Amino acid sequence: IKGGANDFLRKPFNEEEFYCRISHNLELLDAIEEIRDASYRDELTGIRNRQFFFDRARNAFIDSKEKGVGVSAAILDIDDFNTVNERFGNDVGDRVLRVVAKQLDGALNRFLFARGSGNTFYALFVGLTHDKTTEYIDHVRQIVLSLTYDFLEDPLSLSLSAGVSGKNVATLDALLNSCTENISRAKDAGGNLVFDDDE
Repeated sequence: IKGGANDFLRKPFNEEEFYCRISHNLELLDAIEEIRDASYRDELTGIRNRQFFFDRARNAFIDSKEKGVGVSAAILDIDDFNTVNERFGNDVGDRVLRVVAKQLDGALNRFLFARGSGNTFYALFVGLTHDKTTEYIDHVRQIVLSLTYDFLEDPLSLSLSAGVSGKNVATLDALLNSCTENISRAKDAGGNLVFDDDE
């Protein structure tokens, strides 16, 4: 036990007891994994959350730097989402957000992707060039623009703005700060745009 074991049996042991103890320990490991997974899930949308992103992204960023692999990031934000809540109410706004989050997750879950807060999302792309990242995020922007919401009586069209950066910086925070600057410029330009370091 002091050495890190979860359990022990004295010899000679009963076979049935042996299998019971193994089974209980496996169930415990499964329960721990479920708790860990739940802590990394966004309560509203069910996709990965901010804590998951930063826990994984910092290590992925450092690892990519050590290996000399290119890394880029994107911050995505639904334009004028507050008007959805004002127009339809918060419950409907939550449903709309879940639809958008599910689509984003489907498009980006092969990368490191998570909901940040509110209607903001983060993505990290290891091994994808800056230009390819921008191109891909613009494709995602178009997916969101074409979404329909069957549970609404009145039509709704939502747009997405994004800031992409692939700058060769020393930290993940610096990379995300660059994304923040780019998305601010996209918003200032009217939204429904993807701005990167070259804009």
